[in-house]
Amino acid sequence: MQDLPKKVDGITMKWEVAIGFQCLVVATILKLFDMTLHFLLPTPAPRAQKPPKDVTELVEFMMLGTKQNSATLEQAPKQEVMPKNEVKPETVGGNTEQAPKKEVMPKNEVPPETVGGNTE
Repeated sequence: MQDLPKKVDGITMKWEVAIGFQCLVVATILKLFDMTLHFLLPTPAPRAQKPPKDVTELVEFMMLGTKQNSATLEQAPKQEVMPKNEVKPETVGGNTEQAPKKEVMPKNEVPPETVGGNTE
């Protein structure tokens, strides 16, 4: 840092290793650790080979790396689809009663109780 200029165009600068650079160094060290683990951890043998032609689904391919046989593939849980029921606004929050309707006044009309303070 001694070689960096202290003054550029009349502006004095102070050079330091700030938090951004420190985070970059920590991320690089973590990535090196991650890379080392990838080299040390072996790929499961069934996945290291080209899959058979009859394997067409991702689930079947992922099951190749397990100790289970293909008979347990049928026992695997299937994806369920949520029913598409329309939710009515008055039933949200557990309230099944009809919500009371608000009276809508025209924009130019003023309620009588607000005019002059006397409604009689």
